[in-house]
Amino acid sequence: MRIGAGLLLIAVGAILRFGISIVSTHGVAIHTIGDILILVGVFGVVLWLVVRAPWTRSRHSWCHGTIRPMASPDTGLPRSIGAPATRALTAAGYTELRQLANVPAAELGKLHGVGPKALRLLQEALQAHGMSLG
Repeated sequence: MRIGAGLLLIAVGAILRFGISIVSTHGVAIHTIGDILILVGVFGVVLWLVVRAPWTRSRHSWCHGTIRPMASPDTGLPRSIGAPATRALTAAGYTELRQLANVPAAELGKLHGVGPKALRLLQEALQAHGMSLG
């Protein structure tokens, strides 16, 4: 029994016990049924708190900040160009900055994810190493 079912039994039992003024209908004691439902609901909630709740918390402890973000592979390209440009260049076979020397900027600009900002940053990085785009 889960906690919701226990609470439902308590609520229905309370309605039968305290909300209905008729004590007996055709031999059925409504107040007694309400008392029984309240007791079963309380027992179910206590049992859930003692048995299931501690196990449930420990089972899901992995999702409370212990997962580390996946590290991006070191491509040899400047990180400042952004992930889309890095993915596009890597998919096109450019994994190192030196591979981009003398490659026409128009050719790189055709790659999806490589925009003007990425081209500018690549040109600056190449110039820092004494190279440039073609």
